[in-house]
Amino acid sequence: MAKNAIIKAKLLSDTKVRTGKVRLGFANINPKGEDGKIDKTNITAIIDKDDDETLSLIDSAIEAAIEVGKEKFGKQFDNRKRIHTPLHDGDEEKDGNEAYVDKMYINASSKDPIGMVGPDKVKISDPGEFYSGAYVSVALNFAPYVYNGPGIGCYIANIMKLEDGERIGFTRASAYDDFSDDDDDDSDFLAD
Repeated sequence: MAKNAIIKAKLLSDTKVRTGKVRLGFANINPKGEDGKIDKTNITAIIDKDDDETLSLIDSAIEAAIEVGKEKFGKQFDNRKRIHTPLHDGDEEKDGNEAYVDKMYINASSKDPIGMVGPDKVKISDPGEFYSGAYVSVALNFAPYVYNGPGIGCYIANIMKLEDGERIGFTRASAYDDFSDDDDDDSDFLAD
């Protein structure tokens, strides 16, 4: 994996944005269901508040999606204050969570499998490469919806891993560590 890969935020269409470097706060990428098929992907992308380029492009795409909402759903999208948008302030909504201090965040999902690549644009087949704490760039689509009021949904299309980062949240211990006691004699660990 290339260290410190740089990618610039870019408006890919009126309602589609490629972010700059963001951090995954939550990642469930192309999970397989019991039937072996890909289930819904969900991520939370954490964005530095000083990443004006990415945040400005996201705001622009959200505004464009609101205009689409006005065309598609009419008056429901006339009152901007009533429209639920997917961009959130980490200081206000994730109070006390160190990973979200001085950050904005956005939740995105996809019912379809998403493309996964590394900084060299070579396909990554292991979704485990994309974990909470990894640094990535994501391609996000924004679209209007009406469900319990008007809103703008955020949908992930593709993800590029830029670099590894310190894991956020849950870290898995080994089975040995979970089932060992400091005062136990290890020779009796699995005895009859």
